[in-house]
Amino acid sequence: RQAENQIKSLSKFPSENPHPILRILKNGKILYKNKACDVFSKVWDCDIGNSIPEKWQGFLSKAISSEKTVMFEDKYEETYFSFNMSLVEEMGYVNVYGMDITSKKQADEKLRLYSDELKRSNQELQDFTSIASHDLQEPLRKISIFSDRLLEIDNSFNETQKGYLGRMGKAANRMQALIEDLLKLSQVTTKGEPFEKVDL
Repeated sequence: RQAENQIKSLSKFPSENPHPILRILKNGKILYKNKACDVFSKVWDCDIGNSIPEKWQGFLSKAISSEKTVMFEDKYEETYFSFNMSLVEEMGYVNVYGMDITSKKQADEKLRLYSDELKRSNQELQDFTSIASHDLQEPLRKISIFSDRLLEIDNSFNETQKGYLGRMGKAANRMQALIEDLLKLSQVTTKGEPFEKVDL
């Protein structure tokens, strides 16, 4: 609503408006343009009496048939514009209000690139976590397996030595469980289960 009120206010003084304003007849012929429309002159001839670009015709038909404001975007050279096209039935023409949205488009593109880079970085981190987890668990498995085998095949150990071997195997198992839990924790956001109600 604020944007529409601002457009209405600026439309009272179209020649002073820094944004492009056009008035076009229902047949697509230009009835009026302000100075800001000169930005389009390098791409199409927007002089009074000439036709609007062919790609605008569909938007014009929609604005006339629906009697609602039609919004669309278009690019001229390196500049992006957002347009509002609305029918003024009592006057028999359609108003077109343009606004330069290049900075917004550039910001959106930067955000998209940043998002893609973040996804790539997260994937690399997940791959690294998975590999590191596997490599860290391997020596722990060896410690656990060989300590168990020593206890099984050699009866020459006294109780104290057997206790050391048993504690060493248990510590290796605890460390292996800790690594597995850390791996699961790192995958919570990507492989997490959907929320569900539980009995507390």
